[in-house]
Amino acid sequence: MPFSSAKGDTHAQVGLRERHIWSGCSGADPASAHEGEKVECKDTTINAVKADIQVMDEGEAKTTAKKEMQMAEDMMAKKDMPGCVTHLQNAMEATEK
Repeated sequence: MPFSSAKGDTHAQVGLRERHIWSGCSGADPASAHEGEKVECKDTTINAVKADIQVMDEGEAKTTAKKEMQMAEDMMAKKDMPGCVTHLQNAMEATEK
């Protein structure tokens, strides 16, 4: 059964809303942030990218994105923000494949 929020939104819709909120706060869309804009390692960004990953077709790109997200979260827990950003960017790139 696909995820749906209290409003009945799917993961993709929630991800888009979080992206919109995130971009309104920082001036950058997390999906395009690796193209020269600053990526911030914070819960809203992590959740938006996770939502993007969930709607991906199964395959190598999705597996890579999941692994990169796990590493990003591990780095975030260790307060290694540069490491978190690197893995977050890698995960975002994998969602575009």
